[in-house]
Amino acid sequence: MKSLEAILNISRAERSDLQTILKLQYTAYLSEAAIYNDYALPPLVQPLEEVEQEYEKGIFLIATDKNDIIVGAVRAFPDGDTTRINKIIVRPDKQGQGIGTKLLLAIESECPSTRYELFTGHKSVRNIKLYERLGYARFKEEKVSDERTLVYMEKRVGTANREENLMATEKNIYRHAAKVYDIIYGIEQPMPDIPFYREYAKQQCGENGERGEYLELGCGTGRVALPLAREGFRVTGLDLSQQMLDIFKENLVKEEIAQPGISERVKVIHGNMADFSIGRKFALITAPFRAFQAVTAQKDIENVFACVREHLTDNGIFIVNVFNPYANPLDESWCREEVYIGEVTDEATGIRVAKYECREKIDPVNQVIYPYLAYGVTYPDGRTERLVEPLQMKYYYSSQLRAEVEKAGLVVAEEFSWYDKSPPGGKEIILLCRRKK
Repeated sequence: MKSLEAILNISRAERSDLQTILKLQYTAYLSEAAIYNDYALPPLVQPLEEVEQEYEKGIFLIATDKNDIIVGAVRAFPDGDTTRINKIIVRPDKQGQGIGTKLLLAIESECPSTRYELFTGHKSVRNIKLYERLGYARFKEEKVSDERTLVYMEKRVGTANREENLMATEKNIYRHAAKVYDIIYGIEQPMPDIPFYREYAKQQCGENGERGEYLELGCGTGRVALPLAREGFRVTGLDLSQQMLDIFKENLVKEEIAQPGISERVKVIHGNMADFSIGRKFALITAPFRAFQAVTAQKDIENVFACVREHLTDNGIFIVNVFNPYANPLDESWCREEVYIGEVTDEATGIRVAKYECREKIDPVNQVIYPYLAYGVTYPDGRTERLVEPLQMKYYYSSQLRAEVEKAGLVVAEEFSWYDKSPPGGKEIILLCRRKK
């Protein structure tokens, strides 16, 4: 069986890792040097002795792959109520896969503070976008040369706000309930959208994927991606939830046993649909089962469409699916207490899962809803547990979603309200989008 991509591990660095970290630092900062045409940037000329001194004063974390090779690192220096974060570095061939995000969140967790501070160059747009997305804001600039200005950014997390901030990073991740997701929405009992996506995969990529590749944003456990890979399509799945991707990889191992060679057609990326760069184009890109609605900030929404446009072939199609609000406008009447939705038993394991939903609050101005899903799990030995997943979802009316599409330089080719291609006006809004000619 072909080897599969392993889980990324983040851990404390040892002193013996410092030489490797420094070499990685030199490699990672070459792209920064090119931006500023300055190959004497401090990170590129820092001596090992200085890194060793920093190691004694601060905290170093490393990200390692399945072979324990260091592919990323970060360091931080707690100082009273402030933690100063420095040199978030990722190996160039691993950039754009969410490793920087994971390192930054990990170092924040490692150094509980009420204020975090970091800096980057004023032309380092990707870095600035990443930090803003994670709650950082500019507070000062320092000109260090005619070509380079340092942008200092901070994130304040008061005692009351810290819990809220950490909870926000948990939303839409399925950190706790990933292990039961397939029981509820399982591959064994596929939802009606899979034949729909299969049809467009054949249309865009060829009967066996000979004409192009398929990219799925918010791929989760592989619910859609794996059935398509099973039929010969080359599939790349991207998701922000490492827990969901871990289940995807477990499912892929099982698929490889049943169909040797399938793993060669599947690539799994831990990353953000609002900030990804894969380095190739796709004939079909999808964001199935309302995954796009997990992106709620306007800047991130625009970034999703920009990334999609960048990765579409000239004749490629992007399919985005959101729910159609039952009222216009939605208001506080949408909210309700927790209710029982239904129950499913996994015949293979005997695990029984009951699903509940609570509609906690709504922001009608920004059109964001805040439900949570709860799962009551009963195991064959009688053990029980309750798993809760907080969600936040942006909702759209058809005209609004169309406007976002067109603003991004795409056009809506078709619109459906269900996977049988029912006309607009039903339960869902499904847009098929192409690049504007």
